[in-house]
Amino acid sequence: MIKFAIVGTGWIGGIHADRLRQCEGAELAYVFDVRPYAAHAFAAQYGGVVTGSIEETCQKADAIIIASSTTSHEAVAKACIAAGKPFLVEKPVAHNQAAATEVRDAAAKSGVLSMVGFNRRFHPGYSRIREAISNGVIGNVESIRFTVKTATPPSADFLKTSGGLFGEFGIHFFDLACWLTDDRPVEVYAMGSTLTDPDYEAIGHIDTAAVVVRMSRGALFQLDIGWRSTYGHDERLEVFGSKGVFTSGDAVITMPITAGDAPRDPEQSLPDWFERFEATYLIELEAFVGMISGNEAFGASLQDGLVAQALADAAGKSVKLNQPVKLEVPPLPGVIDYVREASS
Repeated sequence: MIKFAIVGTGWIGGIHADRLRQCEGAELAYVFDVRPYAAHAFAAQYGGVVTGSIEETCQKADAIIIASSTTSHEAVAKACIAAGKPFLVEKPVAHNQAAATEVRDAAAKSGVLSMVGFNRRFHPGYSRIREAISNGVIGNVESIRFTVKTATPPSADFLKTSGGLFGEFGIHFFDLACWLTDDRPVEVYAMGSTLTDPDYEAIGHIDTAAVVVRMSRGALFQLDIGWRSTYGHDERLEVFGSKGVFTSGDAVITMPITAGDAPRDPEQSLPDWFERFEATYLIELEAFVGMISGNEAFGASLQDGLVAQALADAAGKSVKLNQPVKLEVPPLPGVIDYVREASS
């Protein structure tokens, strides 16, 4: 039985705790949060022993799930690496690329097993599309288009310690574009606005954006993303190839739906994102447990996390500069950096 610790007792920590109850060969043994009262409340609900420090947590646990705020990821991951303990870190890997690169390099040097929490990779629909693309069913990929609008936007207080629209939300689709096509980004142009919440504007965050990314083999990836949807979670994908097209997503809603305080019509609403992707968290955890047990790794690596984070950062920079931005993805030591080779 692998004894897990969860660091960070917010909503996402609770999701992982619930999945640990369902995962064969794993259990929640320890809990840590910088707020002791929150850790004790979490342990009372989900189980586990509250620890007094990150170091104690890493010393006692067999593996760690990092579900704390983005700004703490680097320190917790480095503590796991120092203790030689496998860790699953929620995205992004760290608060900036430099810190994420340090975490990646330290883990690679020490040989500590790790995984980044890109749970959408474990959704059967996306997995099937990736397999079909790999098998050449639609030929060479020429363009990818995501439309993503969420019915559960975060609070401005949460955004203060997160990666914002691109680093917290868009990063999932930046990763998917790379993973589905086995390709890497080389250039991005993004535009953004603040339309849904004045509190976002007060802290300098956008809530609506359009992004165009050039991939290393020439395909174009488009992302239409926003923090507001009055009709449920809307997530649609189209992949156009030289021989055909893949589409994935919910049925198009043709009747108008009133925004504001009017109740949504259940028959005309999409499910929320958690309803659609709840099962992926258990599959992800099972894959991580399998990795620890010696099975072939299946999941996002720290390098994958770094590529997606670099794209999210570049998109944010592009919004501020109002111009295209070239990608500078730090290469994995000892591996040919084909991103730069493709863009040179």
